[in-house]
Amino acid sequence: MQLQTDRTQVELGGQGEAINITDRVASSVARNFIRNGVAFVFVVGSTAAITTTEFELGLAHHDLQAAFERLAPEDGVYAHEKLWGDDNAHARVRTSLVGPGLSPDRGGHTFARDLATDRLVRL
Repeated sequence: MQLQTDRTQVELGGQGEAINITDRVASSVARNFIRNGVAFVFVVGSTAAITTTEFELGLAHHDLQAAFERLAPEDGVYAHEKLWGDDNAHARVRTSLVGPGLSPDRGGHTFARDLATDRLVRL
């Protein structure tokens, strides 16, 4: 089995921002001449996550943030913040709920066509 590694850097503007990374992932796969296999997409850091969903503006720019706010409110009381004196525990909890990566298995299909739902979300 062949292993290929590629990296890309993404800058996010702030809390709750979701961006579509499909083209970046598809470009990496195409650049490395991968036709079949598994792509592992991962974000480094404890306040960002990767998920899959339809990148529709209402969902990406409102509904996800509203759901996160219900589950782990920004103004909630967190032991982490009391212990460390910071104010990002809500983002760390949200990241723990979503996860830092995913492995879309494309089983013989062309990656560029099938990776239509990969998203990076800053929590």
